[in-house]
Amino acid sequence: EEVARHFGYEHITPMPPQVVAITAHKPPETITIQSAIQTMMSGAGYTETFVYEFTGENELATFHIDPHTAVAIQNPISPDHAYLTPRLLTKLTVPAIQNTKYVDTVLLFSIGKSFIRDHRNIHERNDLVIARTTKKVSDAEGFYELKGTIDQLLESFRITNHWYDDTFSDDQKNI
Repeated sequence: EEVARHFGYEHITPMPPQVVAITAHKPPETITIQSAIQTMMSGAGYTETFVYEFTGENELATFHIDPHTAVAIQNPISPDHAYLTPRLLTKLTVPAIQNTKYVDTVLLFSIGKSFIRDHRNIHERNDLVIARTTKKVSDAEGFYELKGTIDQLLESFRITNHWYDDTFSDDQKNI
């Protein structure tokens, strides 16, 4: 401004500023879906829980998971972090149960990765885990309340043709 005043404003040719147009970056579809899930689950009263994707042999044994199917880490920082988590469900079960000491109903969800090994391949999955525990309702009532939340989530993605299987394999019953 000081230079322009000494040079003289009348000697400066007015021109519009040059602007570089930047196109908006579209987020990847997985982020858009994850954001929609987070919004819907939070709106349904659930609290998002962020979990570590590491586990140890004790946790694997507690949930009857064969350590040979888990992906071992070469240099773990502790025995409790020696494997990548093969099932994200194991990470929400303990906090859900522990929090019932303080409140009657605990509603948690988490979106994260799980890792499993089969023969020579390692498979990485994105998982959504919904945990609901309560002291005040029967198992049947709790099931139908959770089913309603899942129905609402699926319908928000326009998935209407789904069903619930009432039979479980022996492996599923132990979880």
